[in-house]
Amino acid sequence: MKAVILLFVLGVIGSSLAVIHDNCSLARELKNHDIPEEDIPTWVCLANHESGFNTHHVGVPDPSNR
Repeated sequence: MKAVILLFVLGVIGSSLAVIHDNCSLARELKNHDIPEEDIPTWVCLANHESGFNTHHVGVPDPSNR
């Protein structure tokens, strides 16, 4: 029972920390975390296509890419 409560609490906390970025806010965040400036456009593009900048979204691997 304690494990179920712990999982529930962790799930609520995790989902409440989700953020939806835009191009500029994500680029700023990446720069603040010392990502090389030449890599930032690639990561912004990747985040846009994979999750729409939603940090709560978790993508699933595409089996056709194997």
